Amino acid sequence: MSKDTLKADESFGVGGSLVSKNGKFVLQLQEDENMVFYERTSNGDKPLWATNTQDSFAVSAVMQSDGNFVLYDNSRRPQWRSNTNGKGDKSSFVQIPDEGNIFIFSGGKEIWRALQQSVRPPPASTTPLVTPQPVPKPTVPTPQPVKPVNPTPVAPPVDVVAAVATSALTTLRGGQSLTLKQSISSPNGKVSLVLQEDGNLVVNYRDGNNNKVLWSAETFGKSVATARLRVTGEFSLLKSDSTRVWSSDTSRAGNTRDAVLLVQDDGHVVIFAGGTRIWRTMTPKLPGTDPDRLNADQYLEPDQKIVSPNGKTSLVFQGDRNLCLYTDTFVGALWSKVTEDRETRPSKVIMRGDDDLWYGDKGSREWTSTTRRRKGNGDASLQVMDTGVIVIKSEGLTIWSSDEKKAQIDIVEPMVRQGISLLLSQALIT
Repeated sequence: MSKDTLKADESFGVGGSLVSKNGKFVLQLQEDENMVFYERTSNGDKPLWATNTQDSFAVSAVMQSDGNFVLYDNSRRPQWRSNTNGKGDKSSFVQIPDEGNIFIFSGGKEIWRALQQSVRPPPASTTPLVTPQPVPKPTVPTPQPVKPVNPTPVAPPVDVVAAVATSALTTLRGGQSLTLKQSISSPNGKVSLVLQEDGNLVVNYRDGNNNKVLWSAETFGKSVATARLRVTGEFSLLKSDSTRVWSSDTSRAGNTRDAVLLVQDDGHVVIFAGGTRIWRTMTPKLPGTDPDRLNADQYLEPDQKIVSPNGKTSLVFQGDRNLCLYTDTFVGALWSKVTEDRETRPSKVIMRGDDDLWYGDKGSREWTSTTRRRKGNGDASLQVMDTGVIVIKSEGLTIWSSDEKKAQIDIVEPMVRQGISLLLSQALIT
């Protein structure tokens, strides 16, 4: 049975709460580690006050015998406090009365309250007021006409819980959330991350009459209520009871507590923490973005191509699913991967985040460049060169080329130069 009072040396954990006797007011320590005071209304729970400790790893709310009400994490470190230590004793308790507030009492006296004025304060005194004496009406001069002035718009109040992103935003910061039918957009407005009404999180591309889904979390029909970015970098889809439905699995990647999610013009949705990219969506190649290359975590679909800067060489993923390199000065393909005799043909050409080029699908491949060398989030790109070759470049080096000698030169030459420098330095010493 719910109670409205927490006595000295008592506590409650995540999911625990205090409830007023009339059941209309609730103080709860939520799954996101934020402690929030709600009013229950016919239109749903209305937040009135919060500790703003989401993602703080708070696990318990303790009413101490010194009068201090404290939220502690697993390491017994305070994440929030009422700052009333020393003002109370073992008689201290925190209470949620029917009038709608949070009070701390000790020794029969109030020592702290959350709201300056309760939601439903006791009725005012019924003592009759003194009848005022009539005041002579002053003479008012006739007003002169003035030019109307447009009033300065007043900014809406900020929610005491986490701020919620609106469609005008291009970023989502740690602690912020999207609710159903809300979105954030890229700077050019063509790409948007949308939490749909069916609970599915999708990346949409819209350019005129062209509307396309670039990426999906595939969570439709799973009762998703919010999409939330934790300050530690994890992006999650949650039900109304905070049950996690989907996650980016990046909670361990960002420990700087300054995570930010961006929607980019190239179709990527990315998460940064501490200035380092820790997650990014896979996206098809969009028109008008880096026409000579396929960047990391991008892919070509049938009938797409990338073209060299001089416009004379093209890598084409043909409608017949063959991948061919053409140039204006040569009849036929300079280089190709052909699958005419295959029953199941590749549907994508993928430049993966681990520096590997795949000719196949997301989960399988017909051919690979065998250049994988990292776990992901790399910056390698497949580029079409004016010289009639395609190369994979990573950190300034060519790690693969359709002309094998080119890749060998770029990898070996720095090693040779380093060896020569070492020999020269040794000769000078001797």
